[in-house]
Amino acid sequence: MDGYNLNDRLNSVRDTTSEKKLKRYALDDYSEKVREIAVSKITDPALLCYIVKNDRSINVAKRAVQNIDDEEALYNLFMELSKIGITQYHEIYSAIIEKIASHAIAGEKILAEIVLNDSRWAIRREAVIKITNQKVLVELALNHSDDIVRKEAVKKIANQEVLVELALNDSDDIVRKEAVKKIANQEVLVEIASNDFHWIRREAVKRITNQEVLVEIALDNQENDVRREAFKRITNQEVLVDILLNDSYDDFSDDAIEGISDKEVLLEILSVKSPNFVRNAADKINDQLILLDLALSNESVAENLDMESEIFYKALKKEVS
Repeated sequence: MDGYNLNDRLNSVRDTTSEKKLKRYALDDYSEKVREIAVSKITDPALLCYIVKNDRSINVAKRAVQNIDDEEALYNLFMELSKIGITQYHEIYSAIIEKIASHAIAGEKILAEIVLNDSRWAIRREAVIKITNQKVLVELALNHSDDIVRKEAVKKIANQEVLVELALNDSDDIVRKEAVKKIANQEVLVEIASNDFHWIRREAVKRITNQEVLVEIALDNQENDVRREAFKRITNQEVLVDILLNDSYDDFSDDAIEGISDKEVLLEILSVKSPNFVRNAADKINDQLILLDLALSNESVAENLDMESEIFYKALKKEVS
């Protein structure tokens, strides 16, 4: 195909409808662009599959995949490439999965076959991501041995009973956490908030709406980050103030400072908290008089003063000393 220049060949391949010429360009031309254009006009699945397996260009191979509309040919091509072991061409596998997914009913069946039988976790993950059939997704989420597959399936499942089953009983903590993210049942969420790893319990707390339950968790839960999450979701200001005045754990309670506007209450809270809490909370207080008062007993707060207040603060400190 070297007898005339590239522009002439490009024009020729764009204009021709001859299957014979297109095949010759697709198989023999040294220009990737010419081959890609030729492939884009070919519909013969057998020829396209041959090109996918043999062309040295990933782009040409992917373009050939896009033109294959025969589901069986696509699946056979996928399986053949898998047996050959062309693992470096992951983009081609992805392109085939994408194309298979475009065939609604037959495509779902083939994708499920890939998820069930392919030995590569990355390929299984790509395939399950493309599945939309709820029955298939539920089956995979409940029974597949690969936690990555179960996790991706859970993300797309709508059935609350199945999600509860997975949140309570799946062997993998990541799968349980994904299920918790989608559960609406408050009783189940409360149960999980007390009975799993702390990062899963925290996820459950994010979905709890009962204020009494949140207060109970904020006061009694043994995990600080779970308590913190519950505390952040309490809306009753009187309850927040009561907890701040009486709870000894400082790191989580500063989340309430922004929501308390009564200066006397705020000062009362800060007066009983540790220096660390005061320092952590200071950057959330905008009132310079409050900050100035705090700075006189806790020097670390002084860094939050504006220029005018800082001058006054230094003068007071000098006078006191």
